[in-house]
Amino acid sequence: MLNVGDDGVPSLIFTDENGTSRLMLNVGEGGVPGLGVADESGTFRLGLNVGEDGVPSLGFIDEGGTFRLGLNVGEDGSPNLTLADENSTPRLLLGLTEDGAPAMFFIDDNGALVRRVDEDG
Repeated sequence: MLNVGDDGVPSLIFTDENGTSRLMLNVGEGGVPGLGVADESGTFRLGLNVGEDGVPSLGFIDEGGTFRLGLNVGEDGSPNLTLADENSTPRLLLGLTEDGAPAMFFIDDNGALVRRVDEDG
């Protein structure tokens, strides 16, 4: 089904035999292309997009609609993995630094850096 939202953004929506939206393709504000995949209840559980800055992102969402895991490749080309808590707050970040060294960042529930671990310990 082709749809135009209240914001004027066109989308292509695929539904299952029960009429539940399961797959949505759109190009949103700023020309950001997106793909959303929903479970049998119509809750979007997976999102894929390439932001205005050119950063590709893949996000995994739990049954309640909360972001829990993200993968992206930053503007500098470094891969990143984000694990988030039940409030969608990033708590653990894994990635590579600008010089290509591995690093892990532990974040508290207020978003503050608690500990950084890199190849030097």
